[in-house]
Parts: sequence; structure tokens; C-alpha cells
Amino acid sequence: MEQLPYHHKEDIKKRLQEGTFSEVDEISKIMQLGHDETMAVNLLTTLIKEYKQELYFNLKEEKEKEEKGNIATTVAVVSSLLVAVMGQNNVLLLLLSIVVAVGAGYIGFPDKPIAAIVGFVTGAILMPVVVGFYLSGRSSFFTLEMIIPMALSFGPGLLIKYLISRYFYNDLND
Repeated sequence: MEQLPYHHKEDIKKRLQEGTFSEVDEISKIMQLGHDETMAVNLLTTLIKEYKQELYFNLKEEKEKEEKGNIATTVAVVSSLLVAVMGQNNVLLLLLSIVVAVGAGYIGFPDKPIAAIVGFVTGAILMPVVVGFYLSGRSSFFTLEMIIPMALSFGPGLLIKYLISRYFYNDLND
């Protein structure tokens, strides 16, 4: 089957994105390239189907990346919280928590691993300190209360992750 020139395909995709696409105009432009009307309609239909599939796969890939990042964040936070609550300030468990945070950052955010690793490690290091202060002098606590130390430790960590990814990686792409 015949193909449209690459630049013509890209122009059609651009007009589809901008919302200035007109099927009648595009068919007439393809016919000016030397194709009959049936071939022009088939070429345009095929191109539109390919473009929709490309958009679908890009959207699906972005959603999978987002889910992977959410899982990595959850793993880093939960492991740090467990070590902080049950670790009794055990240095070995703290190191394990940091290793889990590094792994979660690297695996969960492969496009920006440095930012994720620094942010998660910051949260993992702050978690035992914050939980220690939060629970000092208390013999019991509600499980739901642990949201406060999680926010106080991983809030700055995620802010650091955001700032590094925003400024460090944008400078690399420019």
C-alpha cells in the first residue's frame, strides 16, 4: 500500500492536535499528490487510526509509569514507617530502610532517578527522628495518627524530589 510523505503525515497529526483538521481539505491535499479519491480516503483513514493508536499507547505508558511511581512511593514510606515504629533506633534497620528508599526511587522513577532517590532517602532518614519526637512520652497511639509523622518526614522529602526534578532535569533537557 502506498504511503504519504513523512512531512505530510506530521502536518496532519499537527492539525489533529490543534483542532484545525478538516477531512475534506486533507483528502483534497492527498489527491493533489496524485492519488485518486478512494486511495486518499484510505490513506487518511489509516493515518488517523495509527495516530489514535499512538496516542492510546502513549497514554497507557504514562499511566503505567504513574502507577509504578505511586507503588514506589508507598513502598518507601511504609518501609520507613515500619522501621521507625518497630526498629527501636536500630541502625541496621535504618540502613535497610534507606536501601529500600534508594531501590524504590531508582525503580519507580527511571526517568528522574536522582531526584527520587534523594527525596526518598531524605524521608527515610527523617522518619525515625520525627516518629521518635512524635511518640516520645506516649505508651500508645492510634494507627491513623502515623499520618502526621509520615507527612512531616516525607513532605520535605517529596518537596526535595520535586525541586530537583523540576530544576535539575529541566536544565539537562534545554
